[in-house]
Amino acid sequence: MTSSIQNNDYKLTREITFSSKIKRLQIFAISTCLFFSGCAHLNSSVSDHNSSSSSFRVFKNQNVNNLEQQYKKAYIVTNYADTLNVSQQMADALNQQGILTEQFESNTFFAPQGTGFFITSSGYLLTCDHVIGHREKLDVQYNGEKVPFNVVLRDPFMDLALLKTEKIGPWPSIPFSTNTSYELGEDVFALGYPLSALLGTSPRLTQGIVSASVGFADEPTQFQISAPIQPGNSGGPILNQYGELLGIAQSTL
Repeated sequence: MTSSIQNNDYKLTREITFSSKIKRLQIFAISTCLFFSGCAHLNSSVSDHNSSSSSFRVFKNQNVNNLEQQYKKAYIVTNYADTLNVSQQMADALNQQGILTEQFESNTFFAPQGTGFFITSSGYLLTCDHVIGHREKLDVQYNGEKVPFNVVLRDPFMDLALLKTEKIGPWPSIPFSTNTSYELGEDVFALGYPLSALLGTSPRLTQGIVSASVGFADEPTQFQISAPIQPGNSGGPILNQYGELLGIAQSTL
């Protein structure tokens, strides 16, 4: 059975949207994107970072004596299970080298967050199902404003969710690519709001290539890219060089 939605500018079917036109990403214009932010709006967690120890994300294989010359500030993500106080010891050591440090709690740094984008000018929005959790209604930040949305369709298996706002548009939308095949080495662009607690709520664009035309275990509904994606990119669009939609960011390794 196919669920369908008919409107003036787009005919949307569950079969087309959730199967044929959208491929999920397993590896892993700007105003069309929306920002799903924090615990105030979402119950789901986008982060896959479940390390039981402190995570130090700046320095790697560096000569300690040269740290001050290379870096001015370090960000340290502290896990709640840091019973040995490793993060504070690390911060003290860096401070002695003249490096400013700022510490984040992991539950704040990797707070539930995600990205969505309009696929019609009448207010239909696409994101990942895991971004919205179990909610049927939620607010989405758009250009600094909270916009109410209702969940219209969801497919947990494909990890896709379709939302709709009743607020009057027109809304800027991203067109689908008519080409459903992907060439290895093809340029792709990931657009979203990663790590908003650190980077802020401005959209971020990263570039990469199609590194595999299939996903895990040769899954044909997925493909892999080399463009960096992080917590908060989930649900964001993956675009070709013409700004057309190729897929949706789902997860990263």
